[in-house]
Amino acid sequence: MEYCRQSDNGRLNCWEFIQCGRERNGARTVELGVCPASTDSRLDNFHLGVNGGRICWLVDGTLCDVSVRGNSCAGKVEKIRRCLKCGFYNHVKTQEKGGLVRTSEVFGVLTRR
Repeated sequence: MEYCRQSDNGRLNCWEFIQCGRERNGARTVELGVCPASTDSRLDNFHLGVNGGRICWLVDGTLCDVSVRGNSCAGKVEKIRRCLKCGFYNHVKTQEKGGLVRTSEVFGVLTRR
């Protein structure tokens, strides 16, 4: 089931931190579409987030520097490179005390059928 809810554990999700308005029923979904980080239930609870809300740097199709990145390998590398400089990424990294989930674990969940 894909849906977007707010966190209830005191941990902000990316749409709450950045206030992009791309969560389901958000203020900017008509203009920019619903962000897959807010709806991808396969990523629920990573870093205690809702759906992909606290692992957004590894989710395709999130808003990054005013454009939606594609699915190409080069696009993914560039997206992650930009996200590593993002205030939200650093916020999560600080809260998790550097103990971020391994990228391979996230990709394993995303590619599992």
